[in-house]
Amino acid sequence: MLLLTPGPTPVPQSVLDAVSRPVAPHRTPEFEALYAQCQDGLQRLFCTRGPVLTLATSGTGAMEAAIWSLAAEGASIVVGANGKFSERWESTCGRFVDAFGGSVLGLAKEWGEAVTVDDVSEALDAANDVRLVVLTHCETSTATISDLAAIAKLVRKRAPEAYIVVDGITTVGAVDVDMDEWGLDAVVCASQKALGLPPGLGFVALSDRAAKYVRAREETSIPMYLDLSAYMHAHIAGTTPFTPAINLHFGLAESLRLIDEDGGVTTRWQRTRRFADAARRAFVAMGLEIASQAPSNSVTAVRVPDSKANDLRAWCHQERAVVFAGGQGPWAGEVFRMSHMGFIGAEETITGVEAIGAALTAVCPGQFTPDAGVDVIREKLIHEAAR
Repeated sequence: MLLLTPGPTPVPQSVLDAVSRPVAPHRTPEFEALYAQCQDGLQRLFCTRGPVLTLATSGTGAMEAAIWSLAAEGASIVVGANGKFSERWESTCGRFVDAFGGSVLGLAKEWGEAVTVDDVSEALDAANDVRLVVLTHCETSTATISDLAAIAKLVRKRAPEAYIVVDGITTVGAVDVDMDEWGLDAVVCASQKALGLPPGLGFVALSDRAAKYVRAREETSIPMYLDLSAYMHAHIAGTTPFTPAINLHFGLAESLRLIDEDGGVTTRWQRTRRFADAARRAFVAMGLEIASQAPSNSVTAVRVPDSKANDLRAWCHQERAVVFAGGQGPWAGEVFRMSHMGFIGAEETITGVEAIGAALTAVCPGQFTPDAGVDVIREKLIHEAAR
């Protein structure tokens, strides 16, 4: 079976082998050495010199930990909300405000639209004492990317005291994310995306000033497991505060090694861009529509007329053993989503596009031009590469 979902993504055999090693104790020098090895690779992945904290949780848990640990009592929070996951972060911020006071200003956008610099500028004008800005770099539900570098630059200028918390769950390791260069304070990702691991690890990379703030914070009302202060103090000691997902750390070390062996994170960015561009061109050649107004390179959402997206997905799964993700919320049944992250290569991308082409022929005979799309993907990823 070929997974082309935006999480979980395919897991290389060597990573699976590493994960299946015998369980080892974590309060040992051996685990501390493994933790330090992973830390070096994670810093390269996030493009940061700051600490990258590892939690035994999903991306949702890591985002909640970042928000609860960096939000300030009684202050304002600005949240970009343009899809399922960013709307989830708005809800998380609302829970913090319910507990500690303050206000949440959600930047509501239509699904498929990016959050823009102008949107954030208007929010900063409207809100008082903004201490947290929460942004979703790629809204996975709509495969939409926002200009994070430009937005962060604006926030640094207009609200220098505010911490910028970023959902990079489907961008870190897949598309350009330069944490230190862009001045981001907390960037979150998860193991089952570009890292090509099973689910179970969430990561929170912190800027120096965010790390300092988290270490000094004494608020005990934050749920214990979400309090990054505990993770920071344990991190300084070279370990984790609670029982880690030990075997996933074995796999993490192997995944990071493979990324380095492949040329590093910038090579990953270039390759993901190439595969995404080729797939989008192929789907358009078939007569399909790219659903996002600001398409991400990590995942592509494709709109299918007459709510046939799930029929195409079912055909691909049953007849070709290729799995795509469906639409969510208002896009349920209207789109399918294809991942370009992690260890998905040219062969997998071609196989996915060919499967959609065959499904169009079977499910919607005569309505589209699947052969044109297959020609495009082969030209882009086989013939051009051979020149």
